[in-house]
Amino acid sequence: MSKFFSLCKNNRKNYSNQNNFKIMKRQAAKISESWSYCVSCGLILAIIFSVVFYLVRVTSAVTHGFTISVQENQIKDLKLTNQVLKEKVNTLKNLSVLQERALANGLTVAGKVEYLSIKDKGVAVK
Repeated sequence: MSKFFSLCKNNRKNYSNQNNFKIMKRQAAKISESWSYCVSCGLILAIIFSVVFYLVRVTSAVTHGFTISVQENQIKDLKLTNQVLKEKVNTLKNLSVLQERALANGLTVAGKVEYLSIKDKGVAVK
């Protein structure tokens, strides 16, 4: 009988070892499954973050490009205005234009200029 008990005892150990192995296998599968789920969620979050970051960068670049375009148009307009004003200043500084305006306002052309000579040098001195 002792052989019989020993066989039953060994069978129980083998059976409990097989159950432990099955339980461990299930636990490992659950851990692997949860690990895969975490990795998948992490990858999905990384992709979403990358897409949002890309969209923000592209939108920012487009906005800056539009602002630069508007400012370049303003610079072009101001350069044209500056050129017109420079031409106007040059025409107003022209000596013939100044003489014409002086005559139009009733001023006369100066002829011979004569300076006074002061014989007494102490007139203007205190």
